[in-house]
Amino acid sequence: MKNLILILAAFSLLACEKTIEFDLPTEDPQLAVTSKIVASDSIHAIVSISSPALSGNPKIANDATVLLMENGQTVATLTINPNSSVIGGQNVYLYTAQYPFVLGKTYTLKVSKTNYETVEGSCIVPRAPIVETAEYFAATKKIKGSIVDRPGKGHIYKIEVQMKNDFYGRGFSSTDLTMEFYEGFSEFIEVDNEGTYGTRAFLRDELFDGKTRNFELNYHDFNGGGTGGDSLFLKITAVSLDQYEFEKTVDLGAFSGENPFSEPLSIYSNMSNGKGNFGAVNSVFKGLEKK
Repeated sequence: MKNLILILAAFSLLACEKTIEFDLPTEDPQLAVTSKIVASDSIHAIVSISSPALSGNPKIANDATVLLMENGQTVATLTINPNSSVIGGQNVYLYTAQYPFVLGKTYTLKVSKTNYETVEGSCIVPRAPIVETAEYFAATKKIKGSIVDRPGKGHIYKIEVQMKNDFYGRGFSSTDLTMEFYEGFSEFIEVDNEGTYGTRAFLRDELFDGKTRNFELNYHDFNGGGTGGDSLFLKITAVSLDQYEFEKTVDLGAFSGENPFSEPLSIYSNMSNGKGNFGAVNSVFKGLEKK
């Protein structure tokens, strides 16, 4: 009799099922631009059309006008790289240009497309980081390095470990609480209490302005193929503030987006009248001296 009552109760709940329709907020489509200056090299940008939530992938534009301006004067027009990539079944058109960027000058990216409001964003190219030491201790798989910070707060450094001819970041961990990891790998990768794990970490010079900053990493070659010595490199990148905020929120969004209990997160944007980011980076590669 007890089981019969439970079954009847379950059917009564099913009978009362009600479909709830959500009215998701929408907005008019806008230009969305992701662009980055790579000092002493080039600038690249991807232009897309924003779309409402749950409406699928955004449309990638191949007919936009993308201008680079230096201190208010147009100095280059970005053109589409003929070797476009295909991601998610659609072409991703990469606008690029070569230009001898000058440190300390303000660069503005201006993007326009028929029937859409012109968007723009600005950034300043950071100076290259000064990497004093880079060592790899094979017996303990420790990486030790040091950065010499220039006077003046506001410098942000990204630390990565790479192999020769391999652009994929290699895994490492650190117990240094001032190193900022945003990828969220440590939630499901066991690193034997050796701190937080990731393939990139950020350091801000708030606590070492104008001083030498030593750091130590525990090298975890989960991807395989890296044994240190001549094959392993330390990549230190000076990133503009906008680029730091953008990469941070992209990582946080990518690694928390599958969590139904995570809070909504807006991707950082510095583009007026639209979405996206225009930032700058300046990298130094230093071979790890094997010890």
